[in-house]
Amino acid sequence: GPLGLYRFADGKLTAVAAPGQPLPGGGQLSDIPLGYYGVSQANQLGQHAFLARLADGSTAAYRVQPDGTLSLILKSGMVTDLGKITLVGVSRPSASGLIRGGWGIALNSQGQVALNVSIDNGPTTLVLLTPSAP
Repeated sequence: GPLGLYRFADGKLTAVAAPGQPLPGGGQLSDIPLGYYGVSQANQLGQHAFLARLADGSTAAYRVQPDGTLSLILKSGMVTDLGKITLVGVSRPSASGLIRGGWGIALNSQGQVALNVSIDNGPTTLVLLTPSAP
């Protein structure tokens, strides 16, 4: 069934990203593709990144802080200098029946995220996203 992320701390289990839950940047979580390495290992700061399928069919990536707080990294439909993001790291069948999309997401202690995207329905491309300085 649909997968979610939960946090166990201080003897309590709380939902971080559960199916049907509203997510930052809009939309509701449908599923987390764990079979495709959809959740990163923790970085040195205790943060994770994960890939998500949303209820409206869009795909996205989010960061999880150690306290369970979520923030949007990238979502399909966003427009960049390179074009419109049409797929964020989650595999899906294309019109030709071939599977498109990436396998996995990684997050380092500088906040950089490595993941696969498709821009303007083009080929899957590995990108390294670097957060802007505050």
